[in-house]
Amino acid sequence: MDWTTRCWASGMLDWKKLRDIRELRWALALRVPVLTPPQFLCLLYSSENWHVHLDDAGEIVTPTPGVKRILSSPCCLPHIAQAILSGEPSIVEAAAALLKAIVTRNPKAMIRLYSTSAFYFALAYPGSNLLSIGQLFTVTLVHQGFHGGEEAAVSASLPLAKRSVLGGLLPESLLYVLKRSGPAAFAAAMVSDSDTPEIIWTHKMRAENLIRQVLQHLGDFPQKLSQYCHVLYDYAPMPPVTYPELRDEMWCHHYY
Repeated sequence: MDWTTRCWASGMLDWKKLRDIRELRWALALRVPVLTPPQFLCLLYSSENWHVHLDDAGEIVTPTPGVKRILSSPCCLPHIAQAILSGEPSIVEAAAALLKAIVTRNPKAMIRLYSTSAFYFALAYPGSNLLSIGQLFTVTLVHQGFHGGEEAAVSASLPLAKRSVLGGLLPESLLYVLKRSGPAAFAAAMVSDSDTPEIIWTHKMRAENLIRQVLQHLGDFPQKLSQYCHVLYDYAPMPPVTYPELRDEMWCHHYY
């Protein structure tokens, strides 16, 4: 076996030479000093932030800087979002921070971030280091075009749960924590047990309802991704997450 040996795995369209399959190259390079995934994502983050995004008048610079344009392209953005599915805390944090940097002051990328399923991947993450994810949610909460266009996504006449891409996935009480109190409070609330008029949320609701139902929606994609990193998830709207604990509760004027 050498670099020209042809290999194939589930998800690949055809046979490829070993040197053309990144996963095998990475496996063979384990003993060779290389950039780790978190270091690589941080390098991309630094590259994105090297550029000036606002002019002297405070307006968004046009055309969009080259690095931001490349990272927000269909060739890159979905793969950065899918890095969250690694489940590694350092990779999840770096990927969420990079996604936030890419969509900030980038309206075209902002309104279509939902189509990468980044929100599903983030909600399926079982870890407790949720600050970077909360920061990403904060800037994207009501700026997704999942209703059919930018105007529909940001219409102030709709309730927050209808305007937000997270509506139907998280209880509306958590959306208001994110909107009113910020990402740190949201991250703390997500990993806490609360039974108050403002928030009803438990570890069980997160693990057995939210994460389980999101993973059911994703199907076997996380396993396919671990075998072949080039595979892309086909976005499909997810049915609302059901929470039996809230079945007999009424949400009115931000209180249960």
